[in-house]
Amino acid sequence: MKVSYISYYEGLDVDGEVIFQGNGSHLVSAEKEEPSPHEILAAINQYLIKGAKENNPAIAKIVIKGLFKL
Repeated sequence: MKVSYISYYEGLDVDGEVIFQGNGSHLVSAEKEEPSPHEILAAINQYLIKGAKENNPAIAKIVIKGLFKL
């Protein structure tokens, strides 16, 4: 099963200060018919943190502010 999402997130440094804001679209593929929300969120989170760190290596974590299924 494939599901598309759009997201808005903020990247935080080690002090918790916002140093990056981003958004994007994501296609999540799952082997199960109905993946759990936790599986979907984990897949999107991994994708976002990887992309955010490419743009700004000082990012320590991200906070997803909005996640919308298309």
